[in-house]
Amino acid sequence: MTDIVELESPLGETCSQRLGNSFLELLAASLEASLTAPGRKVTDEDLVRQAKTFLIAHIEDPDLDLATVAGSLGVSLRTLCRAFAADGTTAIRWLWQQRLELAHRLLVEGQARNVGQVVMQCGFSDFSHFSRAFKKAYGVMPKSVLRPAG
Repeated sequence: MTDIVELESPLGETCSQRLGNSFLELLAASLEASLTAPGRKVTDEDLVRQAKTFLIAHIEDPDLDLATVAGSLGVSLRTLCRAFAADGTTAIRWLWQQRLELAHRLLVEGQARNVGQVVMQCGFSDFSHFSRAFKKAYGVMPKSVLRPAG
């Protein structure tokens, strides 16, 4: 049997782990969706769980928007927003929190060479906006928690 995709160079361990985790999350969401009985209404709780799974799987995408999430789940944008409101937050606020937590973890664990790498890896598109949000969330600038990779 031949490989479906050939890579020019092997993936790094971190990239392989993220790719594997994303695949598992998408597979789980797909199975969950396929096991939902026809005609059964998906609850807000189910929808939020599925949306969170999708958001985590695409956390590194700075262009990710709610219309894409809603479309992937087969619901309207309004339905998605209502489901998150019932959960006490918004999808974007939740995604930002997840991105900030991931950035903090990567910096503290020394899994990045510099803050710019973390900004890109966590799906942020604006370095200064990220720095301000990070400082507000953690009380320090991102560079101050950066541990040397290794």
